[in-house]
Amino acid sequence: VTAVPMVYLFYASFSQWLLTRSPVPRLTGLQNYIKMFSDEYFYNALRVSGVFTVSSLILEVVLGVIVALLLNRLFFGRKVVRSFILIPMMITPTVAGLIWRIMLNSDFGVINYLLSSVGIEAPAWLASPGTALLTVILVDVWEWTPFVALSVLAALQTLSQDQVESAKIDGAGPFRIFQHVTIPHIRPVVFIAASFRLGALLRWFDTIYVMTSGGPGNSTENLPMYIYRTGFFYLNMGYSATLAVFLLMLTVILTYVFVRQSRIDEA
Repeated sequence: VTAVPMVYLFYASFSQWLLTRSPVPRLTGLQNYIKMFSDEYFYNALRVSGVFTVSSLILEVVLGVIVALLLNRLFFGRKVVRSFILIPMMITPTVAGLIWRIMLNSDFGVINYLLSSVGIEAPAWLASPGTALLTVILVDVWEWTPFVALSVLAALQTLSQDQVESAKIDGAGPFRIFQHVTIPHIRPVVFIAASFRLGALLRWFDTIYVMTSGGPGNSTENLPMYIYRTGFFYLNMGYSATLAVFLLMLTVILTYVFVRQSRIDEA
């Protein structure tokens, strides 16, 4: 199930395989890889993937840690709030994309209606190249920040209170305790959660496809969207396989770096 498609993917990436001309791939060596590194659409997709991945990851980690710290405090209704923040993560990404696409609609969306009711002129969220990518990033952050928050919260609840009390006795304030006790304790979990999100963000397709389909223009066309368009719109399966191999290698390398760092911190 895994090995055979993987081997065939690598084989196809070294082949010329246009479905409009041939039903089977024909080996052409490194031709597709040479083409990839001179393809302006590839570089645009790589840039969009980079902006989307880095922005979403930073926001999700920072907000996730903040939410986890707040949820770790004792307050009335804490269990209800914990259950409530799980809702975005439980929604299928395709459904979440459809919901936000409707709410952000320029003509009948509830977001623009609320903004106009207080005198704010709302932008065309998904129809403008200047706001489309930002909007997709914010939707992803809304959906997956709870994952990071719950991971960090689980780590915070295993933090020994003896360490905290010892730091207080030594005269450490809240900031010092957070810097020298809390952060070292949660850092391995943060890196593991970030590695999961990194892999998912690099291959993210569902929400972008539903909300913008890579548009307007190519402003939200990340690597998975470009792979899909190349393979299933232009039927160039060989070049699409080459792009997929590049994305696979990129994901493996970056995820390995994050996982390795988490093991170093844990040790």
